[in-house]
Amino acid sequence: MRAQLKEFNDIIEMEQKNLLSTNYFTNCLRFHGLEEKKITVLNKSSESFYEKEETLNLAGSIDANFKFDKIKPKIGIPLFVSGPPGNGKTTVTARIATELTVLKKKVTVITTDSIKAGACEQLNSICKILKLKLNIAQTPKELLEIINQNKDSIILIDTPAINYLSENEINDFIDFKKNLESETLLVLSALSNPLEASDISKTFLNIGVSKLHITHTDCAKRLGVILSPPIGKRMSICDISN
Repeated sequence: MRAQLKEFNDIIEMEQKNLLSTNYFTNCLRFHGLEEKKITVLNKSSESFYEKEETLNLAGSIDANFKFDKIKPKIGIPLFVSGPPGNGKTTVTARIATELTVLKKKVTVITTDSIKAGACEQLNSICKILKLKLNIAQTPKELLEIINQNKDSIILIDTPAINYLSENEINDFIDFKKNLESETLLVLSALSNPLEASDISKTFLNIGVSKLHITHTDCAKRLGVILSPPIGKRMSICDISN
């Protein structure tokens, strides 16, 4: 009888611990604005981890369901830097170019953004400091010509901001990428609505974008945008920046 009672108490204690863990994860993830569907998946996944600290179980669950990587541009493979308006894609392009130049890498910077006022000027100012030429491509044909002339370098392409609800803007972006072996980095601000960011990530994933970078992390205490890609490791979360 005592053994049965002890076993029963152990079961109750385990259930209470699981409930506390679930509440901890749920409250934490809700605070950061994650979708309920993702919260459910991450809670379920956390049951596979048995660390003493609950935060480590949550970390293990996130690591098991999301892919993390570095921004690693390749020689001769253009890296398009894209995203919605105001998320910092031009700044990210300039930062990557700066880091590569400091490392003595050969870099080609291209912009296809002739729409936003001051976009070319901002990037051109950085390029002048780095002693790089800013190449401007207004058509897919012009872009292809510049790329073919610079295959021996790391090629960074700053694109116009894309409204993910605009079919025309998405199609324009696709036209520039068409028939190119390339990679695309989606740039989203930590200040974005996490649910909206999730929809944006899905839209970009559907047009072949597989990398995500988060900006403005110093301006937000809710960071659910970092986990905006769909669960399943199809889109890599590549670094964060202020």
